[in-house]
Amino acid sequence: DGAILSSAPLYPTEALLWDRHSVPPGNYGLVSEGSIMGITSLSLPKLNARFLSAGDYLLRNFRLFRLESAYEIRADLVDAIKRMRPMPQQDGYTEDSLNDYYGNSFNQDENIGNDESPKTEFQGWARMGLELGTNKLDKQGLRLIRVDPPRLGESVPGSVIAELVLDLRHCATSLAAEWDEIGEFDNLFLVSVDASKMTGAPAPMMGRKDRRVPDEEDFTFPERYGIQAVRGCMVLEVRDEAGTILSDPALSYEEGGRPDPKGKRRFLRVALDPAQYAADALGR
Repeated sequence: DGAILSSAPLYPTEALLWDRHSVPPGNYGLVSEGSIMGITSLSLPKLNARFLSAGDYLLRNFRLFRLESAYEIRADLVDAIKRMRPMPQQDGYTEDSLNDYYGNSFNQDENIGNDESPKTEFQGWARMGLELGTNKLDKQGLRLIRVDPPRLGESVPGSVIAELVLDLRHCATSLAAEWDEIGEFDNLFLVSVDASKMTGAPAPMMGRKDRRVPDEEDFTFPERYGIQAVRGCMVLEVRDEAGTILSDPALSYEEGGRPDPKGKRRFLRVALDPAQYAADALGR
């Protein structure tokens, strides 16, 4: 049981969040794509204490708690993604127009038009949702810091440390203050969205009703909004541009109190899920 827990991912992924058999909708009468989603028996581990060891009982409780929290996480992610309104970037440039300007020798692989698919831009905003920085070397949005070797008897990395860069320039003062309140052991979710793969289709209709399935209960939501991956992480420390660790609780007890953060960028040192990192590395 201990080996199973150590190799099991802690955070739900996009495969689990929108799995109708593991995380069913709150309304069992919903109908999607012409099939009834009402389920009388779910594929969940039973908690009957007879013939169970203590480890088996704790393992089943862990799985149930993970599925229960996945339902709430899915609702929060859907709300944030809808508010941020991902759309394909429309820059107005085409390959023909670039060839006319630069000449027929224009090569997309060597110039600015090196991506065939349009990039994703967000035309809305969410209170606790931010787009990570660019892929430029001076401010990478996500950078892998360290991958520790597995501990004795385990098959997953001991720890996986990464760094996130948040840009608060476009946030109001009160909203930026909320982001600065993020502390150690807080949990964040990283969502990869590719607007070029959005279907743009509306939510399916509810069976025998003149209204559509709520987005929180729609299992086609990832295809509609181009969601490619969902990964969780835990915050270890938060630093400002001056290098001050804002998440250090000792700052509140120093003379003068906690200093004001410097700059508009925040550097978050986070711990990724080692089990999920190992599964991604193996292509599972």
